[in-house]
Amino acid sequence: RGKQRIALARVYFWGKPGKPDVITLQFDNGFDDKGVKPVQYMEGHYLYLCCPAVETSSWNGFQEYHPFTISSAPDEPVLEVNIRVMPAPMAWTNKVSRYLKLLDPNNEGEVELATRNPTTGVTTLGKVIGPDGKPFFRVDAPHGAPSQHVFRYNTCVLVGAGIGVTPCASIMKGVVNYR
Repeated sequence: RGKQRIALARVYFWGKPGKPDVITLQFDNGFDDKGVKPVQYMEGHYLYLCCPAVETSSWNGFQEYHPFTISSAPDEPVLEVNIRVMPAPMAWTNKVSRYLKLLDPNNEGEVELATRNPTTGVTTLGKVIGPDGKPFFRVDAPHGAPSQHVFRYNTCVLVGAGIGVTPCASIMKGVVNYR
């Protein structure tokens, strides 16, 4: 679980400067030189995220995974999730927000991460390892959802509220971009 290496490419902070309400994470999910994407998913799928830098559990190396709906369309070169930051200081989302805000000291609201190959000097989009030497995130994906079969039908009705808006966003991106 979570052994897949996927690079964090961009982080967006939405809300007040220095105190975001929502974080958007974009992982590099483009095709590699063999024509394979790191995560192949369908509209409506979800994933589990673990952030080793904020884990406080000392029980037998246990690290907690949290589910999030993938909000990008499958053919996009990024895998995107949106995380609502809970105001409680000990909430996992709040700890992740504070950790990632360290990458944005000027409160610009956007961070793009890149890795430089030490031998060739070539820069590529995304970073797997954070400044503390731990992976930014461990990703366990994809996992199915009822909406994954939406494109088998000629007509469908989307109804979403609250957290249900995220799979609707993924489906709508798929409709607009590719179908």
